[in-house]
Amino acid sequence: MRPILIGALGLVLIGPVALAKGVSSDHPCRGALASLVHDWDAIGYQTPAKPGVAHIAGRDGYDATGGQVSYMQTQIRLALADCDKGNVEAIMRRIAVVRNLFDRGGRHSG
Repeated sequence: MRPILIGALGLVLIGPVALAKGVSSDHPCRGALASLVHDWDAIGYQTPAKPGVAHIAGRDGYDATGGQVSYMQTQIRLALADCDKGNVEAIMRRIAVVRNLFDRGGRHSG
């Protein structure tokens, strides 16, 4: 079940970016990453054709630049790799960076 779950999360999360390894089901980073992936999926940013795209719309009023979306995808992919290595400090730092960008591109009233 674990490889299927992590593989599915990775595909939802980063589309064409391949994940090298899965996350151990008993590692403490698993819950934090699963929550981040869930939020990423809920926002629904699509992979930009080019990082220079000025506007990528997500669901519920979220928006970001193509560069921000690419950066967030990279940070999440690296957090998954860090989790596999047990580097909890790096994982939490990467998660915080992505969540900060979520907040910046957050829901707009209107």
